[in-house]
Amino acid sequence: MSRRAKWEYLHAIYARYQRASRTEKSQMLDECCQVCGYHRKAALRLLNGPLPASRPRRRPRRTLRYSPQALAILLAVWEAASYPWSVRLKALLLLWLPWMRQRVRLTPVLERQVLAISARQLDRRLAAHKTRLKRRLYGRTKPGTLLKHHIPIKTDHWDVTQPGSTDKTASTMEPSRQAIMGTGMGVHQPAALQGQVDAPPCPDCGAMMIRSGSCYKCFNCGATSGCS
Repeated sequence: MSRRAKWEYLHAIYARYQRASRTEKSQMLDECCQVCGYHRKAALRLLNGPLPASRPRRRPRRTLRYSPQALAILLAVWEAASYPWSVRLKALLLLWLPWMRQRVRLTPVLERQVLAISARQLDRRLAAHKTRLKRRLYGRTKPGTLLKHHIPIKTDHWDVTQPGSTDKTASTMEPSRQAIMGTGMGVHQPAALQGQVDAPPCPDCGAMMIRSGSCYKCFNCGATSGCS
């Protein structure tokens, strides 16, 4: 329903509403809210207040203060300065005046428009370009499939002959055995490690520790389980 139609409807029921009883006023308010889409309090203010104006007031249109040439210059400066945010771009405009004068025919009128624009206005004017730029730079690809194709992960066996593979189940299997196999000590173990399969793994490097008196010592990095 247009503003003109709402004004005509209110002007038609205004006099009738003033003469109506309490029950009739309630029914007219319900009808007015349903027809015009007003809130009940808004309809009460309109019908209990003075008679609406003879015609609805039109909002004056704001004139364009910035020409397309000025906006094109701002867009070029924004791209050449590596897409700074609006407040920083506003501060850079004065420093980029020599750059503008070398590349475009900068008249005094255009120069005043470029320097007078506010940071908030820059945000509004560059919003569409920022949206297109974000889609072009970052895309819409989800990281899951992309990472699976670029990072080799082996989950079936540990017969690794080249570096760069990671066992996905290493953290869920027995730590001591995985540490021994991951360091290449599964077949050729030192004599000190024979018969110590139940020894705990090293908290620093993950290799199997060896008994040292009443404590354990790491054969790989030298860490101990708490003994001096």
